[in-house]
Formats: sequence, structure tokens, C-alpha cells
Amino acid sequence: MQKQSYQKGTLSLIERKSGNKWVFRYRTNEGVQKAIIVGSQEKYKSKADAWKAVSSLQSEINDNVECVLFRQLIDRYSQEELPERKSTESAVRSNLKRLRADFETDKLIDLAKNPMKIENWLKELKTLPTPTRPAVPLSRTTKKHLHGLMHQLFDRAVVWNYLALVRNPMDTVKIKGKATKKRARLVIEGPHLIALAQDEELPMMVKVMLVVGIYSGMRASEILGLRWEAVDFEAGVIHVERSVVGKYEDDTKTEAS
Repeated sequence: MQKQSYQKGTLSLIERKSGNKWVFRYRTNEGVQKAIIVGSQEKYKSKADAWKAVSSLQSEINDNVECVLFRQLIDRYSQEELPERKSTESAVRSNLKRLRADFETDKLIDLAKNPMKIENWLKELKTLPTPTRPAVPLSRTTKKHLHGLMHQLFDRAVVWNYLALVRNPMDTVKIKGKATKKRARLVIEGPHLIALAQDEELPMMVKVMLVVGIYSGMRASEILGLRWEAVDFEAGVIHVERSVVGKYEDDTKTEAS
């Protein structure tokens, strides 16, 4: 992939017999350094004034180079930065697929300069419709996951020299809308447990999982990952060593997660 990072360039004041001049320097797509005289110090009293004059030059230079597309950033992230846990990787891949579809042709630098576009995109996101259910707005939690993923993508863009940024543009993007109502949690107490244990239609395997979960505090994924060798009946200890989510068997969650 041929890439060209965003050219911010440098600005310096050069002494000349005819008067001090502000000079803007940048590199071309081939790596050749170029210099443009912006104007005299008499015309631009401060460096800030000279930078304002340079802004139009920056836009012109970057419009004429081959910049990285957002989808190219996603492709590299998919190759190098996916999480090791299979269940987490599957969720990240799904979100990357959505980002790639919605920003297929966008230049990376254009998105970095227009965080409002991303904010409006997050605001309007909906689920995919099905034959039995119409599209509805995405939950705030899902939007937060997408927001966090885009933040990571822009971070890597800086590390990989695709962008020259001081601040991640996602820091300015807000997730609007009310938080979805949390579902009421069902608390299983003694009488409920006894009723479930006596339920003839409930498979024995499910009853065992239920009892193990209640008395050990293990997650459902950790119970599904249990093997006989992980249970020490003499010591009365269960060794939690793996988990199963969907079709993936993996290590258990880390302390950080």
C-alpha cells in the first residue's frame, strides 16, 4: 500500500538582507523536501499569523497527495491489532466490518478533520432490520464500543505515521441520546432454587450448572468450560482455567476485564 501521511510541515523565520522571511517546509510523496516562502515578518508579525497563512497551502498540498483511506487503516488493524481472545475478536471484527462499510471511500485525514461527521453517524446508527423486527436505534453501550474502537484506530494511525495529530479526534465526539433502561435482574433465592431443582422438564445438566453458578459465583462461560480434571473433590476446589463463548474455547477473562 502506498501511503502518504498528512503533511503539517514546519515553519521557520529566515534572516534575509531584504528582510526576514517566513518559510514553510514539507515533504513530497517521494520524500523530497520542498520550501515555500510564505511572506515577510513585516507582513506576518507573529508565527501564529504566519501559520494562518499556511493553512491554505497545507490543504492544497494534502489534496494533491495520495492519502491513506480509512478502510486501509482498518485492514492493517485487522492484521496486526486484533485481541487474542476469540470471543472478543469476533465482536471486534463485526464492528470493523460495519465501520469499513460505512466509511469505505473516506480519506483518513478527512475523517480526522471532521469529527462531527462521526458524531452524527453514531447518533443515527440503527440495528439491521429482520423479517420479524424493524430497525431500531443502537443501544448506547454498542455505540460506546464503536466509539472506543475508532479511538483505537486513530491512535494506531498516529503510531503508523498515517496522521500527524496532537489530539485524537474521537476525544471530541460525544455519544448523544438517553441510556437504555437496564433490565431488572432476577434474583434466585432458596425457594426458587428448590423449585428449579424439582422441575422435571429441566435437564439435569442445566440443574447442575445452575447450582454450580449460584454457589461458586462463576460466569456461565466459565461453567461451560469446566472439565472433570478441573474439579478437586478432596480439597473442595474448582480450578477455573478456561471459558467457552459460542463456538470458541479460550482462556478466562483477565483481571483488567
